Amino acid sequence: MLNKKLMREWKQLFWQGFLIVLITCIGVGMYIASYKAFLSLEDSYDFTYEKLEFADAQFLTRDNPLDSLEEIRSLPGVKNAEARVIASASLSLGQKEEMAAIEARMIGLTGEEQKVNKVHILKGQPLEDGSVWVERHFAEEHSLKPGDTLTFEGLDSQQKLKVAGIVSSPEYLWVAKNRSDVMPSPKEFGVFFTSQESLASLGSLNSYYDVVITSGDSNRNINALEELLAPYRLIDVIEKEKQISYELLKLDLKGFQELAYIFPVLFLSVSGFIIFILLSRLVDQQRPIIGTLRSLGYSQKAIRWHYLKFSVILSAIGGILGTIVGYFFGDAVFEMYRERVGLPFGENHFYMSLWVTGILFSVLIGALAGYFPARKAAKLRPVEAMRASSPKIESKVYKWLIKRFDPMIRRLPLTFRTVIRNMFRSIGRYALTIFGIAVAISLVFTTSGMLDSAKYIINQQFNEVENYDLSVIFHEPLDEEAMEQILATEGISKQEGVLDIPVNATVNGQSMQTMLRGMDDSQELYRVYENIPWLNLSSGKIEIPEDGVLISKSVQSQLKIGVGDEIKVESPFYQESATYIVGGIVNLPVGSIMIQDLSQVHETFVGSPSVAFNKAFLDVSGDKQVIMSELAENPNIVSVQDHANMTVQLNNFMGLFNLFILIMFIFSIILAAAILFSVIFINVIERKNEITTLRAFGYSKRRILNLFAVEHIFISIIALTLGVVFGLEGMLSVSLLYNSDVLTFPIFIQPVSIVWTLILLIFVVLIAQLVSQRVVNQFKLADVIKEMAR
Repeated sequence: MLNKKLMREWKQLFWQGFLIVLITCIGVGMYIASYKAFLSLEDSYDFTYEKLEFADAQFLTRDNPLDSLEEIRSLPGVKNAEARVIASASLSLGQKEEMAAIEARMIGLTGEEQKVNKVHILKGQPLEDGSVWVERHFAEEHSLKPGDTLTFEGLDSQQKLKVAGIVSSPEYLWVAKNRSDVMPSPKEFGVFFTSQESLASLGSLNSYYDVVITSGDSNRNINALEELLAPYRLIDVIEKEKQISYELLKLDLKGFQELAYIFPVLFLSVSGFIIFILLSRLVDQQRPIIGTLRSLGYSQKAIRWHYLKFSVILSAIGGILGTIVGYFFGDAVFEMYRERVGLPFGENHFYMSLWVTGILFSVLIGALAGYFPARKAAKLRPVEAMRASSPKIESKVYKWLIKRFDPMIRRLPLTFRTVIRNMFRSIGRYALTIFGIAVAISLVFTTSGMLDSAKYIINQQFNEVENYDLSVIFHEPLDEEAMEQILATEGISKQEGVLDIPVNATVNGQSMQTMLRGMDDSQELYRVYENIPWLNLSSGKIEIPEDGVLISKSVQSQLKIGVGDEIKVESPFYQESATYIVGGIVNLPVGSIMIQDLSQVHETFVGSPSVAFNKAFLDVSGDKQVIMSELAENPNIVSVQDHANMTVQLNNFMGLFNLFILIMFIFSIILAAAILFSVIFINVIERKNEITTLRAFGYSKRRILNLFAVEHIFISIIALTLGVVFGLEGMLSVSLLYNSDVLTFPIFIQPVSIVWTLILLIFVVLIAQLVSQRVVNQFKLADVIKEMAR
């Protein structure tokens, strides 16, 4: 009999039950899809790094350490070691594409078989004399294939190398130039592998050497290797966790993992919230039925299990559907991410634990949400349950609220007094209503704010801070006169030079790699803005101190320092160091940087008689492509970069993030609609007795609707305030999640998003009022009198 009763209740409450199944399905589906993609990506990364013997540590030196390689390999704990040459060259693609010189990072390999940082050949064959391997991202961007010929230029020679193959490297799964340029465009930067003999034939190059090792205990070997490599002018030591590509991928993966939890938990919590409200109302409505069942001999356990089944079965259905749908979507998300990164190997396993977790999680939410209403039903005694609900006794909370606020309430019009006292009297019901609406508003606020923040990153980085059209990198530092002569090309309306020096910044024993930029305070093509704490937004322009240093927010977060603190800066390439006082924090969304007065940087690290520049920013008024082609012909220029290509690269990087958040935004709208429908509809339906009483005392329908209107406005204003607070807290959580030494995530929301939130609020009030009007209009005076008599 109880099962038939349960089926009738599901039929009567079809739409509410459908919402519970839908929201549970979405929540579980999001969790399964996101977490399956995360697990597949994590396994694929780990498998790739293991198969290609990714280095546990990298040691950079000025002099060639090749003759010490056997001694390094003999150290206890060192599994394998290799010595390589790393150089910067200029690449010209000739007639294949109409573009300027490309910066090529050349990695010179020995003739031995690779045992550390192996490259995986995707197309082509092993290296031969006069050939080169091309990293896949660059090859795909320029449609290169085995057999093509590339022309590389050093400082004093040129060489044509044949493309032997297209490869993937564990060092460059994420292609990053350095920590201040973590997303170079593949149009203008590429990684190439060739023999050390071919690299030497290019003549003079801006180059250094490195030793890469795999080790069972790299920490134990680092000190020994530092001592061993010191005679070769050791520049830097990079452990696996600090290798820029590895770190960025792990950071991206961590953010993906956290998002895989946050939104599904919110959805499932709301599902439980709706179950609790719906089942509580059902129990209150069915008091006489519960009394009858108890009189017929049904035990408390049977009654409790009957009402618990209402929520558990609906949640289980949603969980099963969500698990099935989410599992297939997880494969699609994984393939999208794998394609973006260019992973050579994919490990996509069947994760049985996800199926079990998804279904159990949904059942647990349903059980927790339904337990308290079910327990309430089971505890009703037959005699008590057969009566109508007892009149509410004024609670201690109500008495406390009235005592504190009644003097103020008395001054208000009667309608407002009635509404406020009624809200105080049923504080629990109104608290749930306000909380539900606030959650709906906060979800829309948070997701729209995250989309706005992503747009802010791109605008701030590429329109406000980097205000140039082209950037030029020179083979070696040039004085101002030489720079002007090299850049004397028609169509360049403005040029500004800077001096960029890779440095290690250290505070209290903690260090990080970054870029020290020397520039003049008057420069306009690269602008420096002060950072607003917590929000990570820019305020006004900040002056470059003469004897201090400005640091980006990412440097501040990583080293945990502030204005007035000391920071030690070391240049491995110039073998110089200095200690500065932090003069301010600058807003730079992508990358990390330190900025100081140009003359001070030059005096401390370079020491030549006149100020020199190794990079220039250009504002052009002519044909950009023609200007880039002319500049590319100059042998003093390594590469010419189109700023628009960098914007495209960041947009591509943010594309999947934006897509993920957009999906969350759409689901948030669905969730908000479900919350509003359930909370408002149930809130009004529960008050039939109250409406009946008011009609019996002579209140007109219009007057009752006015009371509801005032009440809904009060509720909406409070819910809006809480929703904004919850939304800001959600945005702050996401910001803290993604902040690192290469990315500063802002908290920013466009006025249009605020307008949409207000529109949602107005929509809430209108829907609530329409539902109230429908319920009030259903009452007829005869029915009212019968209800009162009963």
